[in-house]
Amino acid sequence: MCVQNAKNTFSSYKNRDFLELILRNFAFGRVFLLKNMESFANFRLILPLSLFDSMALNLDTVKVIYFDIDNTLVDHSHAENKALTLFFEQYSEEFPLATFEKFTSVYRASNLKLWQKLAKKEVTVEEVRARRFLDILQEFSGRDNLTFEDEAHKMGIRYMKIYEKFWELFDGASQAIEKASKIAPLGLLSNGFRKQVLGKIKQFDWENTFHHVVISEDVGVMKPHREIFDHTLTITGYTKPEEMLYIGDHYDTDIIGASEAGWQTVWVNVHNEIKIDSVADDEVSSIGGICRLFDLLKS
Repeated sequence: MCVQNAKNTFSSYKNRDFLELILRNFAFGRVFLLKNMESFANFRLILPLSLFDSMALNLDTVKVIYFDIDNTLVDHSHAENKALTLFFEQYSEEFPLATFEKFTSVYRASNLKLWQKLAKKEVTVEEVRARRFLDILQEFSGRDNLTFEDEAHKMGIRYMKIYEKFWELFDGASQAIEKASKIAPLGLLSNGFRKQVLGKIKQFDWENTFHHVVISEDVGVMKPHREIFDHTLTITGYTKPEEMLYIGDHYDTDIIGASEAGWQTVWVNVHNEIKIDSVADDEVSSIGGICRLFDLLKS
């Protein structure tokens, strides 16, 4: 719902005490507004900021702002979907028993399982790259070859080259970065593969934009583990975690991880998920909402 429609909605409430009660009951109030508003920031434009004092992030204390990359700044899901489509078109003869739907379903399940194992340090980054096409070959190749490892590894390399062709920033990402850079120095904190993280930095001319780049592959531990946030705090040169702000799209990995490390957080809640007990300090429905949110908090 746009801001004007929301204003009309709330103007119909004759009992403002009741409205304030809803807002102060944080859990219910957040559910209410997320079902009716396009962003938390827009909702703030309607009512006095004092109503939200207990739930707003404090930009005045922020010394460094870190962004997640995939599905926060860069539309990873779009690139992945495009890459899988093109990959299947080019190499479908190697999977004669697969439809595209079956191919993508097995790929996503295998990839998710490997990333979960990586987070637990049960596999290496190289094994994730090499093995995520293994299940597809075993299930859909129509061959009885028991050793598909080399072939799966080569497919992983081919896939990544295709994936890299479809990187795009979300609408509003550049503006959000520019707005944030006027508040504090910027950094990137990502669970992505090192090669691809550095490739995105180069493609989007971020070399001089982000002063700190932290990649889980280099650190040896992934978000949401506290160690990577503590490591980031240390290399940044600050000692108070509340001076750090993290902006990310994944609630469990980005928001809970950073919050448990003591950081302030903004959740880019693009799917309008409902978290009654959300630990995020603020929410926006798109990365472009960062500009509106920061303008509001600085006004």
